[in-house]
Amino acid sequence: MPEVNHHAMLSAPECAHWTRIVMAAQPQWTRRHPVAPFYTLGMAAYLDCKPHIGASHASALYRQRILRDASNHWLMAQFTPLYEHLCTRVSEIYALPVQLIPDQAALPGFHIHLPHPSFGEDVASVHRDLQYQQVFPNETLAPEQVITFTLPISMPPGSGLNLWQEGAKTFHPYEVGELVIHSGLFTHQAVLRCAGLVAPRIALQGHGVVRDNAVALYW
Repeated sequence: MPEVNHHAMLSAPECAHWTRIVMAAQPQWTRRHPVAPFYTLGMAAYLDCKPHIGASHASALYRQRILRDASNHWLMAQFTPLYEHLCTRVSEIYALPVQLIPDQAALPGFHIHLPHPSFGEDVASVHRDLQYQQVFPNETLAPEQVITFTLPISMPPGSGLNLWQEGAKTFHPYEVGELVIHSGLFTHQAVLRCAGLVAPRIALQGHGVVRDNAVALYW
């Protein structure tokens, strides 16, 4: 597969519907930056697998089953039709069964960026998605077994993904309702472009592992 794949998934009215649900759930958002309005809805391994300084690994929010289960339960109650659609679409793409794994990991959740001057610049982290090593520490997964996906449901113009391969940077624009899949192992960066009088940047975000002839989705 090419390094980044784009697949139609949701219509504009469907995206508007799910955006309204996410925006109405603001009391459930978790703030992820002290100043800029960056939030998540749901747990994310890359943020919540980190223990507090000086604390044990087991103290990380992601490792506290009761908290993770509560987050998963709330998300499932609100977004079951969206999750079902996501699993069906990924199954069509990979020709494999697809499942969520709430007993093992956090469900896919949302990145939320509200308009802010700083989001007009390239301020997002440059990284690779290695959190599968924390979520599945007892499994050995080959590069071809891991994926990252983004489903934009509200997106300002110019938003997308920077990806570096063999020293060259390419920009991949996002379209609302289009499922974007890549390995997550190439160095990449979210391009926000969420500044001024524009729509919030909201995307369903997650990862997958291909094992036992099936795809398991999580965040």
